[in-house]
Amino acid sequence: TDANGQFTFFDIPAGPFTLRAFEPITGAPTTVSIVVSTDQTTTQNLTLIGLGTVLVQVNFASGTPAANSQVDIFEPLRGFFAFAGFTDASGRITIPNVPVGTFTVRAHHPSNNGLFSDVNGVLTTAGQTVPITVVLPATGVVTGRVTFLTGAAAQNAGIQIFGNNVPFQFVNTDSNGRYTFTQVPAGRPFTLQAFDPRGTGAFRTLNNNVVPSDGATLTLDVLLPAVATVHVTALQANGLPLANAEIDIMYSQDGFFRFGGITDVNGVLNINNVPEGTFTISAFDRNTFRFAGSAVGAVTPADDGLTVNITVNAPFSGNIQGQVFAGDGLT
Repeated sequence: TDANGQFTFFDIPAGPFTLRAFEPITGAPTTVSIVVSTDQTTTQNLTLIGLGTVLVQVNFASGTPAANSQVDIFEPLRGFFAFAGFTDASGRITIPNVPVGTFTVRAHHPSNNGLFSDVNGVLTTAGQTVPITVVLPATGVVTGRVTFLTGAAAQNAGIQIFGNNVPFQFVNTDSNGRYTFTQVPAGRPFTLQAFDPRGTGAFRTLNNNVVPSDGATLTLDVLLPAVATVHVTALQANGLPLANAEIDIMYSQDGFFRFGGITDVNGVLNINNVPEGTFTISAFDRNTFRFAGSAVGAVTPADDGLTVNITVNAPFSGNIQGQVFAGDGLT
């Protein structure tokens, strides 16, 4: 457009068209449908969308201002959250040039960007100023101690928390087996998992944990599961050792089979670091590529550091033979 906001398109073919004008500051479009007639000039005026201002106040759940909180704004015409800036020392930020219509302001916790609150608003007229107050989610602290079954501290154990609307966090325990998470949302159930630091793959899961209120501390002590060696003996159907058999094992904690090893000439295999809970052993004859039996066992807390024996017996097998006939029963 020129200085008077006027425009002209020349030599446009006759027919239907879409005419679109963009607000110069925000790029917000205004769209109309027109029909161009043969040998005529079609006049179509457009009114750009109005702009207003949003005054945002961000507070912690305690009511105190949240300084240095990242604030984003969602406008339907844009279709995504756009960065607006950071709050000042009083928890305030002004967002200018917001198109008339609905919008959503999102404020992030200054110490945990993954923790945020959304508030919806609406600008009804051009030049309007709308105040919005965003209260950040209440948060608390989750802490505790991780130990082995012996009572010894589990140093450098990996601890993680996660849940619906609870941002993922991960820490390692200190030399006393202690850990701490801060800025954990209050009132939202979450899962905590503690991993055995000895590289066994064993872990303990605690479900449905909730920080009760803003500023509260939730203590969750974790006792790591027992870990044992499973002594597998694979036998043929005739009772002789099944040497060179592939052994796979599935733990109840994750529900999938993994390679355990190959039996020796005596049909024996030791599988180390099997975690507490039930497990399933499957054997396969590598000479015939046939299934060679399965068995179910369990590691209990009393088995920690010990050996659990299990025997897999190959099933008896036979042959099936016959003849296939056509529909006439003869051919």
